[in-house]
Amino acid sequence: MTLPLEGISVLDFSQGEFGPYCAMMLADMGADVIKVERPDIGEGWRFGGINSVSPGLSNMFLAINRGKRSLALDITTDEGREIVYRLAREADVVLHNMRPGVMERLGYGYAKLAELNPRIVVCSESAYGETGPHAQRAGQDLLTQAFSGIVALQGYEDGPPRAVGTPIADGVGAITAAWGIMVALFVRERTGLGQEITTNLFDALLALSPMDFCDFLMTGRTYKGGRGWYPQMPYGPWQAKDRAVVVNLQGDVAWPAFCRITGVEHCQEDPRFATNLDRLAHRRELEAILDPVFASRTAAEWQTTFEAEGLRCDPVNTYADIEADPQTTINEMIVEQEHPAYGKVRSVGVAVKLKKTPGRPGGPRSLAAPTLGEHSREILEDLGYDDGEIAALERRRILNTWGTVGIEEAMAAMRQARTASPRRL
Repeated sequence: MTLPLEGISVLDFSQGEFGPYCAMMLADMGADVIKVERPDIGEGWRFGGINSVSPGLSNMFLAINRGKRSLALDITTDEGREIVYRLAREADVVLHNMRPGVMERLGYGYAKLAELNPRIVVCSESAYGETGPHAQRAGQDLLTQAFSGIVALQGYEDGPPRAVGTPIADGVGAITAAWGIMVALFVRERTGLGQEITTNLFDALLALSPMDFCDFLMTGRTYKGGRGWYPQMPYGPWQAKDRAVVVNLQGDVAWPAFCRITGVEHCQEDPRFATNLDRLAHRRELEAILDPVFASRTAAEWQTTFEAEGLRCDPVNTYADIEADPQTTINEMIVEQEHPAYGKVRSVGVAVKLKKTPGRPGGPRSLAAPTLGEHSREILEDLGYDDGEIAALERRRILNTWGTVGIEEAMAAMRQARTASPRRL
């Protein structure tokens, strides 16, 4: 069966998580994604993260780069620029997360690409926006979490703020960018017009928090949830006998049932806990009452008790719990692939299921994340380059085909390049 985006070609100049995760989502739906990387060290996250499975293949890189073909090319040279232009003439999408203005200086701005291909869709990702006082600031997930107000919402009111423990800015930014690309392609199908679209981490995180931000704009109030609580208290988590649980208690309607289930009916009549705002103001007193109550039963017992009364209660899962849960398997959210240089790779599955034209992890060919330059020769041959021309580009280090640059040489080049990378946000 044809995948939804088969026939769509994407040039991906991005690195990190923001851009590459977006491009992987397109690849999983069938797009032919060409990942354009530096010929000396490739994309920085090949060597990034806390776990590198082998030199040039970190777990972080493997997680968000499946389904792509690697073109290891020096795009700052005239020869590299000509190759990119040839590819852009036939491409549907160009994706990058360089700082505003960098693509233009390199000769790959939207005006130039649209001159080559009026139907092209260019997605420009940044940290804070294309213009304005912060446009040229380097971006990173934790920095943007802090800047967008997400970190200020975490933790206790009298304690330090806390970051969300996963790169939520990059993830939401990637999904937002993928949505924007699909809307632009839909417009192109209707009108024939390509266009440039922009998105940034700051906007994506604000869009992730419409209720909290709107409540502030309307009332001037801000909340710090304590224990990760939402303002709709007591949303949890609570520590049960064996593990923590979260209770879904939205609004005041369910409060009497909550009091009855937990055996604290007296709290229902206590003016300190009459409304959500009251319970928020007297959070610590409520915790002192309920902590020993929840500690008296296991998570499974609480889950059964609450659900019998029509209220949702779920355990706080670890990744080990998620891996073992049958729902994860049924949803196909853990997938396995064979990598030519590493072996078995396990990663997260495709979250969007189309019933008639589903995606596939790794696209039509079920490709794992590529080794640096693995597809350089294949891509140039498709453009009409012969063996002699490819060899000449390799000799001048403009092009890297799989294995041209050794690992030690790549590591040395990476050390030299740590302070100079125009592709950083």
